Amino acid sequence: MSNRISKLREQVDRLDVKMNEHSFVSTTGKSAVELPKAANEAVADHVSAVDDAAVERLRALIDEMDRRVADTSPALGRSDTRERILEMAIGLFAQRGFEACTVRDLADAVGIKPPGLYSHFKSKEDILSEAMLRALRGFLADACAPTAAAGAPARLHETVRRHIIYQLEHAQLTRAHDLLLNSKSVGQFLPEAERQLLHDARRAYYELIRARVAAASKPVSDLDLTTSTFAILTLCDGVVNWYRPEGELTAAQVADRYWDLISLMLQIA
Repeated sequence: MSNRISKLREQVDRLDVKMNEHSFVSTTGKSAVELPKAANEAVADHVSAVDDAAVERLRALIDEMDRRVADTSPALGRSDTRERILEMAIGLFAQRGFEACTVRDLADAVGIKPPGLYSHFKSKEDILSEAMLRALRGFLADACAPTAAAGAPARLHETVRRHIIYQLEHAQLTRAHDLLLNSKSVGQFLPEAERQLLHDARRAYYELIRARVAAASKPVSDLDLTTSTFAILTLCDGVVNWYRPEGELTAAQVADRYWDLISLMLQIA
């Protein structure tokens, strides 16, 4: 995308603009004011199309997560007990390790007898799969929610703000999900289809951030754009490592301060 934007602007720069006694006139017969305006409109349209495509890709993956979960849900539908199992499971799996955490451990934490788990899930692996999809799905749905933010910097700002606040309001879930995602459990015990879906969803979110960074700033190269994107993601993800709710800053205030840092890094006015 950044290459296409550069080419559009180079085309404008190369236009042979001549001056007459009334105005600047290009070889195309358009005024020098009209030419950059047309190019900028083309750039804006392209940026908007890329952003829309990234959001739609994420929404499609969220829909696929919902279908996977629906396929593994019992015919009687979801229940409070099933939700409690998922909430407890991701934390216990991350804390003790998937293999070390037994069905009895999980049942005791939920307050049911071990056979009761199998009324809701076919196996412990199914619990892991749905818990992982559920955690990431919640984050992505929040990131893709409609926004009134207008303009590339405002969209990036809103995305960063949502990322940080979601992380801090769901800190325990976020830590557990990240620990499991980086553990051997995902590779060993998740079905290939679920592993690929998690990978695709995380990649699609990266592409959304990358597109918004490119639109909001002026990266000098693809490497610069990639580095900036990963720096922002690392900042946003890492906030759970130090933030304490009882501290002086609210989640929203942390998000504002992080945006100040990011806008300085990207040289966004």
